[in-house]
Amino acid sequence: MKHLLSAKEAAPRFGVSPQTLHRLARKGKIPHYPIRSRRSFEPLDLEEVFRRSTCLQTLKEAGHG
Repeated sequence: MKHLLSAKEAAPRFGVSPQTLHRLARKGKIPHYPIRSRRSFEPLDLEEVFRRSTCLQTLKEAGHG
C-alpha cells in the first residue's frame, strides 16, 4: 500500500502551498488519489513530477527549451 499524504503534509516537502498542490491536481498536472472528499498525494509521485519540472526549467533557462 502506498503512503499517502494530505496536501498540508506534502506541501512543505516540495516548497509549495497546499493550494498549489490542489490546483495542479485539479488541472491534471500531478497525480493524486481522491479519498473521501480530499485529495491525497504519494510522495514518490510528487518527487518525480517536481524533479522533471525543475529539469525542464533549468533547460529553458539555459536556452535549450
